[in-house]
Amino acid sequence: RGHRAVSLHHPGNEKVGACLGHLAMNHLLDRKKVAVIGGGPVGLTIAKLLQQQGIDVNVYERDNDASARIMGGTLDLHQDSGQKALAKAGLLDAYYAMSRPTAG
Repeated sequence: RGHRAVSLHHPGNEKVGACLGHLAMNHLLDRKKVAVIGGGPVGLTIAKLLQQQGIDVNVYERDNDASARIMGGTLDLHQDSGQKALAKAGLLDAYYAMSRPTAG
């Protein structure tokens, strides 16, 4: 009974959407449980994308709660990569609602 790990690097990258579609079409993750390590923006976005494909996902986070880390730093999500991943996950409107515009 071997376990096979699937690694999806850089979920903000636009290749992730294609990769997730490819995984779902090939049924690689059918009847499997996926563990996402890290409940930050990337981990939560990939978990949401996998759930949308009907994949059973558990997210594991080291910190006990949101107050364990200092928040408010810059999160630079580019329109052609990170924002595409958020849009596909249905999270882009929430991102905009919580973000601060940058001078440009």
